[in-house]
Parts: sequence; structure tokens; C-alpha cells
Amino acid sequence: MTMARDFLAQSGPVEIILQILQSCHTTQDILALVLTCRHVWRVWSGNAAAALWPVWRREIPYFRDALVAVSTIGMVPSECHANMGGIIIGRPA
Repeated sequence: MTMARDFLAQSGPVEIILQILQSCHTTQDILALVLTCRHVWRVWSGNAAAALWPVWRREIPYFRDALVAVSTIGMVPSECHANMGGIIIGRPA
């Protein structure tokens, strides 16, 4: 058990930790996990949107539709435009 804890806490690859975060069932599960060690927290800090996206899609009904609506009416700043989950979030052309 100590080896697994040390692996995640000190040297776990970002891709694996991010995959674990994305596999959490709820936002509370993600927050509980990122509070376990500094390395996981640093991965979370740099990739919060990527970690939350799949969880929020499962957890919040119509999350994707709400993002599309908000981006369509121009409420998303230009620096936040991104391709997430196969949809383009940004101002219409």
C-alpha cells in the first residue's frame, strides 16, 4: 500500500492522475482526492477543467446544452474558447 501512495504522491504521471480524477463519480469525490497530497493537487490545479468536464457532464443534467447556449449568446470571453468533448465553445462566427 505504501508504494501506491508514494507513487501518486511523488511521481505519478499527470495523464494517469488526470484519468483517475475524470473517473470520479462526483465533484465531491474529486475534491476529496485532490486534498490527499500535494502532487495530486498540482495536477488538479493545472487541469481542473479537463478533470471536471466528464464529471459535470454526468452529474449536471443538460450541462453541455447550457455551455452551448452560453457560448452562443456571447457570454464566454474569447480567451476561454476551447474544444471540449467534441463541441466548440466560443462565439459564433
